[in-house]
Amino acid sequence: MSESGVIIPVDSPLHSTLSRLAGDSRMVFCTGLPGVGKSLLINQLAHIGQARGRTIHLLQWDVCRQPFEASAEAQAAFPEIDGVTHPAVRTAVGIWARTAIEQWHKTHVDPKNLLIGEMSLVGDRLMSLLRRIDDPIEQTLADNKTKFVTPVPTHEVRRVIEASREERSSDPKHEREQSDAVPAVMRSLWEDLYRVAYDLKIIDRIPEVGKNGYDPDIYGGMFAALMKHRNHEILSIDTTFDTQGRSVYDLDIPVKELIPSAIDVEVCIAKVLEQYPTASELDQHVQQWYLV
Repeated sequence: MSESGVIIPVDSPLHSTLSRLAGDSRMVFCTGLPGVGKSLLINQLAHIGQARGRTIHLLQWDVCRQPFEASAEAQAAFPEIDGVTHPAVRTAVGIWARTAIEQWHKTHVDPKNLLIGEMSLVGDRLMSLLRRIDDPIEQTLADNKTKFVTPVPTHEVRRVIEASREERSSDPKHEREQSDAVPAVMRSLWEDLYRVAYDLKIIDRIPEVGKNGYDPDIYGGMFAALMKHRNHEILSIDTTFDTQGRSVYDLDIPVKELIPSAIDVEVCIAKVLEQYPTASELDQHVQQWYLV
């Protein structure tokens, strides 16, 4: 069985874990903040799954938010500010995602289909997939065939990832690298995560965000707490992998992406305005993004 595009050693524990996920799961959602290795994990999971005869489908935050941000209504009423997606757009994408996954699940009944998702969660970026909602897709999201995984790199591995990210930002090898979160947005996400960890009493003080602010235990513990209604695994990453000069967004295999249509965008934005008719109500919802 050839695994073209796979750079994780076959005899490594991580390859064994990804092989299990790619072979047994109906859906796998990779969660975490920018700069922890999600994109490489998704890349390798897709290649390993394809080698096992799976048809790969992707649902990724950075892809599915773009039609919302590109709509005339969103540009006028809910513009991106300093690289940060507007709360209304974040909420609308979450509403769309549950319906899109439900439709995918009904349409692609052949078990060879594998849906791989990417979600950062913080600030209500696809947090809707973790909340128990009385709708047709909830049972499937909670099923043991649906996995949520969080890569948690060691300090050393994260430093390498950050250095690589900085290098790619100055010399992007793929168009999607141009839309990676800028340092100010990344810092804001980390600050928000630690604020919530403090509010939930996971930590007793808020660490300074910076080169020494990352703590694998706090980070992993926070995401584990968010996943209390889902089948969740922490993937400890203690090794770096040579991408051989290629972008982690490069896929050598055919994939199908879940992308909202113009009608989806219009409907979901209308639902946001109906559910949160005032800016203060919407802001409160997004501020409490971690409630599940």
